[in-house]
Amino acid sequence: PLQQLRISHVQAMFTVLEARNTEIRDGRASPDPVVRVRYRGIRPRSATSMRRLFATLRVALNHAVLPGRLIPFNPALGVELDPEDSTPPRVWTLKAIEKWKTTGERPSPVMVWRPQEAGQFLDFAAHHDAVLYPMFELIMHRGLRRGECCGLSDFDVDLDEAILTVIDQITPVGYKPVKKKVKSRAGERTVALGPKTVATQKEYVAMRERWRQASGARRSP
Repeated sequence: PLQQLRISHVQAMFTVLEARNTEIRDGRASPDPVVRVRYRGIRPRSATSMRRLFATLRVALNHAVLPGRLIPFNPALGVELDPEDSTPPRVWTLKAIEKWKTTGERPSPVMVWRPQEAGQFLDFAAHHDAVLYPMFELIMHRGLRRGECCGLSDFDVDLDEAILTVIDQITPVGYKPVKKKVKSRAGERTVALGPKTVATQKEYVAMRERWRQASGARRSP
């Protein structure tokens, strides 16, 4: 019951979650292939995820204190968690690439391409995926996030003026794409486009128009 909830109960919940994390890590690293299969696709909660869970619980219990006045204090306030993940990004240097090819291990969870790797990826995409290549190039050249790029509409992109405006983004909610505003005022911005990016986007618009003409008029269901 809410009135009997104490700091020890909340702390115990996070202790159990940490124990589950340890179980998952040990299972994924087990020398027994049967055990590894059992934990395939299961990932432990990160420190960041744990703190977000804690923040949600803390806010909910705050409402129970004020204005609900269901409990006299917030038991979540006495809980201590590990600090958030703060792994710094590393660059895919030649030595880092050689080590990865030899051992199969990434030097860091967050790795950054050099211009050479970015160029190789774009060259591959240009020859193998004409549909997604314009989006990949826009992300590479102008630093848009994936959701921001997917959320662009024709109204947001002015190729004649060589600018685009980031207003919306598309994010997955329960494995379904949902369009919503960007997270902050700083995220809503105008981005200048270079000549190569403009040329690629114009080619994409022309290709899309050819698809539309080939498909014919839209039929109502």
